[in-house]
Amino acid sequence: MGLYDTVRCRYPLPHHQDAEFQTKDIECLLEGNSGTGGSRSEYEITQEGGVRLHVHEREWHHDPSAFLGGYAKSVRDWWEDVPDLHGDMRIYTNDENTGWVEFRVRFTNGVVQNVAEIQRDR
Repeated sequence: MGLYDTVRCRYPLPHHQDAEFQTKDIECLLEGNSGTGGSRSEYEITQEGGVRLHVHEREWHHDPSAFLGGYAKSVRDWWEDVPDLHGDMRIYTNDENTGWVEFRVRFTNGVVQNVAEIQRDR
């Protein structure tokens, strides 16, 4: 098991438009390899079909009660475009009403070309 990234899809889907999806494919598309997963980052597929990364500026806050004696607190955040994604990204979610839902989102030059449902258990 590897880490995953979280994806919100604003691009039109056949269903589950408001779901929070997971993927392990973004790092592979960015780096062009067959990596083992994500980095627990947050992404958005926009209505126009582009991809954005939620970026945080963090500062270390000392807290003796916290594991490691402190934590990195977000002090500023913004969204950055992720250009040039090329290939297929699988996004998936699981909910108690519909079960496993998975889509393949195909990107060419950083823009969604099409979305296909891979599997849906009822």
